[in-house]
Amino acid sequence: MELYKTGEDLDFATIAEADGEIRKVAEELGISVGDSVCYTIDTSSMPHYVFRYDLLVNGLPLGKFDGGSYSDNVFTPGTYLTAVLDEDGIRHFDVSYVLKETETGDAQRVLTLDEALDKVDEKYNSIIMEGDYYINDIQMAYTPIKTDDAGIVRLIPVWYFQTTHQILLPDKSGTGEIMLPQDGYILINALDGTELLHENGEI
Repeated sequence: MELYKTGEDLDFATIAEADGEIRKVAEELGISVGDSVCYTIDTSSMPHYVFRYDLLVNGLPLGKFDGGSYSDNVFTPGTYLTAVLDEDGIRHFDVSYVLKETETGDAQRVLTLDEALDKVDEKYNSIIMEGDYYINDIQMAYTPIKTDDAGIVRLIPVWYFQTTHQILLPDKSGTGEIMLPQDGYILINALDGTELLHENGEI
């Protein structure tokens, strides 16, 4: 999808106009959204925009992931709102989590960014790595954790680190090397400093 992250406006509406229309629908549905990424798809017979929005809970985003599970290997869907808009309007509107707050816990101290970075350092210094790891983005966010009730999740604060792993691999000719970047992320529980391990799993 990065190929289409062009920022180019299409003839039927600008990116800003399309974004405003989608945000208006989200607001009417009571869905709080934050930052978005827009992809301009102009190579098909029906040019369109694809938007992906952060979902917010009390102004804090849900930790980004595309699907899979954390901790006890219980599947949860991705934490985005995705919308597609073309000249006929909104064609697709998908949101995995529309949360209703039922209970608020007591205020607790969370790890500072420096403390969370120390946990990331411990993770990478404890293993022998091939290639280089880079942190591209850092956010504090919420992530859902299962409870005994299938319809209720517990939201905990996490430090979200978006990473890129760059590794040299042999090229097709076998005589040289190419740099292969792989994107990923690390979630550190901001309450106790443990890493929330992600598995893709199946529904």
